[in-house]
Amino acid sequence: MELKEFKALQLKEDQEKSLEKYRRLNPYAKKGQIVLTGSSLMEFCPLNELMQSLDINACVYNRGISGYVSSQLLAALKDLVLDLEPSKVFINIGTNDLGRGLADELWGNYEEILRRIRAALPDCRIYVMAYYPCNDLDDFGLTEEARRARFATRNPESLLAANARNAEMAERLGCRYIDVNEGLFDARGRMKKELCLDGVHLQADGYVPVLKNLAPYFAE
Repeated sequence: MELKEFKALQLKEDQEKSLEKYRRLNPYAKKGQIVLTGSSLMEFCPLNELMQSLDINACVYNRGISGYVSSQLLAALKDLVLDLEPSKVFINIGTNDLGRGLADELWGNYEEILRRIRAALPDCRIYVMAYYPCNDLDDFGLTEEARRARFATRNPESLLAANARNAEMAERLGCRYIDVNEGLFDARGRMKKELCLDGVHLQADGYVPVLKNLAPYFAE
């Protein structure tokens, strides 16, 4: 088995384990609370620890799964959102679609996600989150070939265009587009190196400004 194939298989197994974990936890979740869902950019948020440190008084469930693309979130929507019957849901999905060259499929899936949540939970407030910035300029230990591949279709320009499209989609479908990225950008328009793990993902403390920016939406 080649390394790439092995990694893909391992990712699939990890995703299935995460989904099963959430299925087992959902019966114990309080209804009418807040749900965060999406890919690794959501799953990696150290939510419980930072909410305590930042004195954010809210009941929030993290239902992100690393590596997820929009089609996977759509397929798992019942387990990741609908079964919890939240009063608010915050969504960050699509950067993996962009990175894998699946942009043509992204917004059709994203629109269907929003429509299904609206149909099943008409009183739920739906927040479409702006994508976090990336950093394609600083050194994160990648070879030049790996760096080019990582940022070929997931780069500052494509993220900016995707955010504009998400904002239009959210307004058209009666959802709310929010940008909680204040404090993440450097002077070049990239994610601050000290907050960036690998050019794409946030370090654990990179979520501090994100949660500070999210807190007013949790409370409204």
